[in-house]
Amino acid sequence: MIYQFNFIKDRNLRYSCQLWALESKWTCVTRFNRVFDHLPFEKRLELETESVKFAHMPLVRHCLSRMDEQRRLQMLQQYPYQVLRIYLFWPCQALFTDAAAIVKDSLPNRSFLKLIHTVICQKILPGWRDCDYVDLLRRFWREGAEHCKEYVKGDGIFEILTVILEGKGFRTHLRSGVPRRYLTHAGTLTENTRRCINLTMLNDN
Repeated sequence: MIYQFNFIKDRNLRYSCQLWALESKWTCVTRFNRVFDHLPFEKRLELETESVKFAHMPLVRHCLSRMDEQRRLQMLQQYPYQVLRIYLFWPCQALFTDAAAIVKDSLPNRSFLKLIHTVICQKILPGWRDCDYVDLLRRFWREGAEHCKEYVKGDGIFEILTVILEGKGFRTHLRSGVPRRYLTHAGTLTENTRRCINLTMLNDN
Protein backbone atom coordinates (compact mmCIF):
# COMPACT_ATOMS: atom_id res chain seq x y z
CA MET A 1 0.00 0.00 0.00
CA ILE A 2 2.81 2.39 0.91
CA TYR A 3 4.61 1.39 -2.30
CA GLN A 4 1.51 2.24 -4.34
CA PHE A 5 1.18 5.60 -2.60
CA ASN A 6 4.79 6.48 -3.32
CA PHE A 7 4.33 5.55 -6.97
CA ILE A 8 1.33 7.86 -7.25
CA LYS A 9 3.18 10.64 -5.46
CA ASP A 10 6.21 10.28 -7.75
CA ARG A 11 4.01 10.19 -10.81
CA ASN A 12 2.18 13.37 -9.73
CA LEU A 13 5.48 15.04 -8.95
CA ARG A 14 6.80 14.28 -12.41
CA TYR A 15 3.59 15.60 -13.95
CA SER A 16 3.84 18.79 -11.88
CA CYS A 17 7.46 19.21 -12.95
CA GLN A 18 6.48 18.84 -16.59
CA LEU A 19 3.78 21.51 -16.25
CA TRP A 20 6.13 23.85 -14.40
CA ALA A 21 8.87 23.27 -16.96
CA LEU A 22 6.59 24.08 -19.87
CA GLU A 23 5.23 27.25 -18.27
CA SER A 24 8.53 28.53 -16.88
CA LYS A 25 10.54 31.30 -18.50
CA TRP A 26 13.92 29.69 -19.11
CA THR A 27 16.89 31.98 -18.52
CA CYS A 28 20.66 31.43 -18.27
CA VAL A 29 20.13 30.74 -14.57
CA THR A 30 16.99 28.60 -14.58
CA ARG A 31 18.35 26.25 -17.24
CA PHE A 32 20.64 24.80 -14.57
CA ASN A 33 17.52 23.61 -12.69
CA ARG A 34 16.92 19.85 -12.67
CA VAL A 35 13.34 20.51 -13.77
CA PHE A 36 14.86 21.30 -17.17
CA ASP A 37 15.11 17.51 -17.63
CA HIS A 38 11.31 17.24 -17.56
CA LEU A 39 10.84 19.34 -20.68
CA PRO A 40 9.74 17.55 -23.86
CA PHE A 41 12.74 16.33 -25.84
CA GLU A 42 12.25 18.79 -28.71
CA LYS A 43 11.98 21.74 -26.33
CA ARG A 44 15.18 20.73 -24.53
CA LEU A 45 17.02 20.52 -27.84
CA GLU A 46 15.73 23.95 -28.82
CA LEU A 47 16.90 25.56 -25.58
CA GLU A 48 20.27 23.77 -25.62
CA THR A 49 20.87 24.93 -29.19
CA GLU A 50 19.94 28.48 -28.25
CA SER A 51 22.35 28.35 -25.31
CA VAL A 52 25.25 27.25 -27.52
CA LYS A 53 24.42 29.83 -30.17
CA PHE A 54 24.58 32.75 -27.76
CA ALA A 55 27.64 31.33 -25.98
CA HIS A 56 26.96 32.02 -22.29
CA MET A 57 30.05 30.18 -21.09
CA PRO A 58 28.93 28.42 -17.86
CA LEU A 59 25.62 27.48 -19.43
CA VAL A 60 27.13 26.19 -22.69
CA ARG A 61 29.66 24.14 -20.74
CA HIS A 62 26.78 22.68 -18.73
CA CYS A 63 24.72 21.93 -21.85
CA LEU A 64 27.62 20.30 -23.68
CA SER A 65 28.33 18.08 -20.69
CA ARG A 66 24.74 16.81 -20.83
CA MET A 67 24.89 15.91 -24.53
CA ASP A 68 25.93 12.62 -26.02
CA GLU A 69 28.86 12.50 -28.45
CA GLN A 70 26.69 12.72 -31.56
CA ARG A 71 24.84 15.76 -30.26
CA ARG A 72 28.08 17.55 -29.29
CA LEU A 73 29.44 16.88 -32.77
CA GLN A 74 26.30 18.38 -34.27
CA MET A 75 26.72 21.51 -32.14
CA LEU A 76 30.40 21.75 -33.09
CA GLN A 77 29.59 21.60 -36.79
CA GLN A 78 26.73 24.06 -36.47
CA TYR A 79 28.44 26.54 -34.13
CA PRO A 80 32.18 25.85 -34.41
CA TYR A 81 33.42 29.12 -32.94
CA GLN A 82 31.18 29.00 -29.88
CA VAL A 83 32.07 25.40 -29.06
CA LEU A 84 35.81 25.79 -29.69
CA ARG A 85 35.91 28.89 -27.52
CA ILE A 86 34.32 26.93 -24.66
CA TYR A 87 36.94 24.22 -25.14
CA LEU A 88 39.72 26.74 -24.45
CA PHE A 89 38.61 27.03 -20.83
CA TRP A 90 38.88 24.62 -17.92
CA PRO A 91 38.05 21.77 -17.75
CA CYS A 92 37.52 21.29 -21.49
CA GLN A 93 40.95 22.10 -22.98
CA ALA A 94 41.75 18.46 -23.77
CA LEU A 95 38.85 18.47 -26.25
CA PHE A 96 40.02 21.52 -28.20
CA THR A 97 42.61 20.12 -30.62
CA ASP A 98 40.54 17.19 -31.86
CA ALA A 99 37.45 19.37 -32.18
CA ALA A 100 39.37 22.03 -34.12
CA ALA A 101 40.63 19.38 -36.54
CA ILE A 102 37.06 18.35 -37.31
CA VAL A 103 35.97 21.83 -38.41
CA LYS A 104 39.26 23.27 -39.70
CA ASP A 105 38.04 23.38 -43.32
CA SER A 106 34.77 25.12 -42.44
CA LEU A 107 35.96 27.46 -39.68
CA PRO A 108 35.71 31.09 -40.89
CA ASN A 109 38.88 33.17 -41.06
CA ARG A 110 37.55 35.60 -38.47
CA SER A 111 36.74 32.78 -36.05
CA PHE A 112 40.24 31.33 -36.43
CA LEU A 113 41.73 34.75 -35.68
CA LYS A 114 39.54 35.27 -32.60
CA LEU A 115 40.54 31.89 -31.22
CA ILE A 116 44.20 32.86 -31.69
CA HIS A 117 43.51 36.07 -29.77
CA THR A 118 41.76 34.13 -27.01
CA VAL A 119 44.68 31.76 -26.49
CA ILE A 120 47.33 34.48 -26.53
CA CYS A 121 45.64 37.44 -24.83
CA GLN A 122 43.48 35.57 -22.33
CA LYS A 123 45.67 32.58 -21.53
CA ILE A 124 49.35 32.79 -22.48
CA LEU A 125 50.15 36.44 -21.72
CA PRO A 126 48.34 36.47 -18.33
CA GLY A 127 50.27 33.32 -17.41
CA TRP A 128 47.54 30.70 -16.98
CA ARG A 129 48.99 27.27 -16.15
CA ASP A 130 45.89 25.06 -16.11
CA CYS A 131 46.92 23.85 -19.58
CA ASP A 132 49.97 24.00 -21.85
CA TYR A 133 48.52 26.78 -23.99
CA VAL A 134 51.74 27.31 -25.93
CA ASP A 135 51.63 23.71 -27.17
CA LEU A 136 47.89 24.00 -27.82
CA LEU A 137 48.47 27.16 -29.87
CA ARG A 138 51.28 25.60 -31.89
CA ARG A 139 49.15 22.58 -32.75
CA PHE A 140 46.15 24.74 -33.64
CA TRP A 141 48.29 26.86 -35.94
CA ARG A 142 50.10 23.91 -37.51
CA GLU A 143 46.85 22.11 -38.34
CA GLY A 144 44.89 25.22 -39.38
CA ALA A 145 43.72 25.91 -42.91
CA GLU A 146 46.14 27.93 -45.05
CA HIS A 147 43.59 30.61 -45.87
CA CYS A 148 43.05 31.17 -42.13
CA LYS A 149 46.78 31.55 -41.56
CA GLU A 150 47.05 34.09 -44.36
CA TYR A 151 44.21 36.04 -42.78
CA VAL A 152 45.94 36.14 -39.39
CA LYS A 153 49.15 37.48 -40.96
CA GLY A 154 47.34 40.75 -41.59
CA ASP A 155 46.44 41.23 -37.92
CA GLY A 156 48.45 42.88 -35.14
CA ILE A 157 48.54 39.62 -33.17
CA PHE A 158 50.83 38.01 -35.75
CA GLU A 159 54.06 39.44 -34.27
CA ILE A 160 53.61 37.90 -30.83
CA LEU A 161 52.17 34.76 -32.43
CA THR A 162 55.41 34.34 -34.39
CA VAL A 163 57.48 34.84 -31.23
CA ILE A 164 55.49 32.13 -29.45
CA LEU A 165 55.53 29.69 -32.37
CA GLU A 166 59.28 30.03 -32.87
CA GLY A 167 60.06 30.01 -29.14
CA LYS A 168 62.43 32.99 -29.37
CA GLY A 169 63.04 33.44 -25.66
CA PHE A 170 59.33 33.85 -25.01
CA ARG A 171 59.24 31.89 -21.77
CA THR A 172 62.06 33.90 -20.23
CA HIS A 173 61.85 37.53 -21.21
CA LEU A 174 58.07 37.82 -20.91
CA ARG A 175 57.90 36.48 -17.36
CA SER A 176 59.09 39.79 -15.95
CA GLY A 177 56.62 41.83 -17.98
CA VAL A 178 54.88 41.77 -21.36
CA PRO A 179 56.34 44.30 -23.85
CA ARG A 180 53.67 46.83 -24.78
CA ARG A 181 54.00 46.15 -28.50
CA TYR A 182 52.58 42.67 -27.86
CA LEU A 183 49.40 44.06 -26.27
CA THR A 184 47.13 44.38 -29.28
CA HIS A 185 44.01 45.68 -27.50
CA ALA A 186 45.22 48.05 -24.74
CA GLY A 187 48.30 49.46 -23.02
CA THR A 188 48.23 47.28 -19.91
CA LEU A 189 48.04 43.51 -19.57
CA THR A 190 44.86 43.61 -17.48
CA GLU A 191 43.02 45.98 -19.82
CA ASN A 192 44.30 44.07 -22.86
CA THR A 193 42.82 40.86 -21.46
CA ARG A 194 39.51 42.51 -20.59
CA ARG A 195 39.06 44.03 -24.03
CA CYS A 196 39.98 40.78 -25.72
CA ILE A 197 37.32 38.97 -23.68
CA ASN A 198 34.69 41.49 -24.78
CA LEU A 199 35.70 41.22 -28.43
CA THR A 200 35.82 37.44 -28.55
CA MET A 201 32.46 37.03 -26.82
CA LEU A 202 30.76 38.25 -29.99
CA ASN A 203 29.45 35.37 -32.08
CA ASP A 204 30.69 34.62 -35.59
CA ASN A 205 28.21 31.91 -36.60
